[in-house]
Order: sequence, then C-alpha cells, then structure tokens
Amino acid sequence: MPVKKFAYSLFRVYVAFLLYFGGVSFAIIIQMVQGLFTFDLLSVSIVVVPSAFFTRFIIRVFIPTINQKFALTIDEEKLYYRVDNKTVYWSDVGYIVKRWAPQNKSTYIAFELLNNKEVHIDPSFLIADDDEVYIAIQEYFKESLIADGQLGYIANNDEV
Repeated sequence: MPVKKFAYSLFRVYVAFLLYFGGVSFAIIIQMVQGLFTFDLLSVSIVVVPSAFFTRFIIRVFIPTINQKFALTIDEEKLYYRVDNKTVYWSDVGYIVKRWAPQNKSTYIAFELLNNKEVHIDPSFLIADDDEVYIAIQEYFKESLIADGQLGYIANNDEV
C-alpha cells in the first residue's frame, strides 16, 4: 500500500493559535495590572505554564503547518503522528479502537499495544474527518496483519 498522509487543518490550527496566544497575552496583562510582576510562585506560574503550552503548540503544530508538513503519516510498517511526536509500529499493536472523549467533546483513536500500554492520537488537528482517519488506520493495520500471516488464513473452516 502507498504511504497515506493527512495534512493539518489550517482553520483549526489558526483558531487554536489565536486562543493560545490570547490566553498567554491575557495572563501577562493580568500580571502587569496586578502589580507589575510580583515574583511569587503563583504569579510566575500563571505566566510560565500557558507560555510553555503555547511554545509546545508553536513547535509541534504551528511551524509544521506553515512548512506544509503532514500531521499524520501511515505506511505499511508504522503510523507517525507529528502533533505529539508518536510512532506506533503495527507489529506492537494488539487492537485499535475509536473512543469518545466527553471532556473535550471529540473522539480519539486508541492503540492497545501488546505490552498492555495504550497510545492515543487526537485527530482534531487533521484536515480529514475522524472516521476517514480511523478507517485508513484500520486498513493499514489489517494489511500489516495479513503480511505477517496473522490474518486471512483458513482455520477450522473459518476465515480468520
């Protein structure tokens, strides 16, 4: 199968950028109004924590979007999710499921690995529909199982 790539959704990335930028700016302005940066732990953390998330967002999402990099790349061997810098090898996957996350009212794709760990990817920054991404991942996983001889053979007159 050819390599399948999913691009970042420019609209979602720009909206997130504006929200993050607004949050960091708001935190800094509040600190300035409260007393020109009193350097107690609470005051510093109100600025540092949002700034750290904003910096991570710039490095992991915004710059790759501007450089037209792909957010998700799927090939016969693995899946690479640039947003969280996660690589999942098909040979390590036990099963894949799409789940609902009620806290942010969206879905995520969970990979149950053979070592009983779980890896999640959130397709919200992708330009594709969540179902389209999930189906593509399932297809590549199925092809991987067939290539490894774990799927598509006859056992006790039932196709596995």
